[in-house]
Amino acid sequence: MAFPHLQRPALLPLLLLLSSPAIAACPTGADMANGIGVRRDDAVSLYFFTLDDVAVSQTLDFGNGLLAKNVLYHGTYPFALKMEQDTVEDEASNMLFIYEKDPSEMAPPAPGLVQVLRTYVRPKLDPEYPETQTATWGELTDVAIGTCTYQAIFGSVDYASDAGLLNEGLMYLPELGISLQTSYAVVGDASQSYVYGYTEIVNFE
Repeated sequence: MAFPHLQRPALLPLLLLLSSPAIAACPTGADMANGIGVRRDDAVSLYFFTLDDVAVSQTLDFGNGLLAKNVLYHGTYPFALKMEQDTVEDEASNMLFIYEKDPSEMAPPAPGLVQVLRTYVRPKLDPEYPETQTATWGELTDVAIGTCTYQAIFGSVDYASDAGLLNEGLMYLPELGISLQTSYAVVGDASQSYVYGYTEIVNFE
């Protein structure tokens, strides 16, 4: 599957918009064609735009030239992940997720939904391995991001493989068709846990 617009994010406008005191109207689903920006409470900037009916491009700017460039089905489930430092790809971070179910048949997050997805992970430098993703979603609620209010569905995805178990907490915004990560944990002996909040959201003219 090819995504010809994957390199389109303009991070300089994103950073300028997120630091500007003049904020435009709150982003809607219609703004996803041009892209929206979100600021995380650890100063990481995120940029999203739609690629097709099921795929969304996500770029995270960590500062100092470090970027994560991802493609997510329904703005949530990973298809392609990679990191770049000063435009140079970190090949060890590059991986594809090949699902047994066609992406068009995968359900987007919905209240009360439990979805089990089986996939094969294909790292660029390492052998392929199977993984099971179990997504569990709660009820619809209202959340505030900066001065904007959205309906949201909080949930989590467990990524289970022979390599171990990862748990990702997510907040899905149906209006925009994207999920924002709220927590991340490596489960097991080397347990690590991170919690995130979001402070600002803008659209691109």
